[in-house]
Amino acid sequence: MDFKIKLVEQALQPGVPIAKLARDNGINDNLLFNWRQLYRQGKFGVQPKIPTTQQAELLAVTLTAEPSPLRSPLPSAEPVTCDIEFTGARR
Repeated sequence: MDFKIKLVEQALQPGVPIAKLARDNGINDNLLFNWRQLYRQGKFGVQPKIPTTQQAELLAVTLTAEPSPLRSPLPSAEPVTCDIEFTGARR
């Protein structure tokens, strides 16, 4: 049980890649995700130590209008896209 608790507490730290942590310790990442859920529910028999930074945060969103080209009166079959930028990443 100590092994599970140690891994779960590491996995709850901000910025820790869970899949890599699981692989480095010879377990499946889905198993570690399940352990985290059980730990948060208090089913490991210890008081969960959950970092306060794990709480949801609101993100500022800025919409910028781009001039659109003239279109025909018929609906276009063009796909609609949305770019989301994060610090150090873009999706």
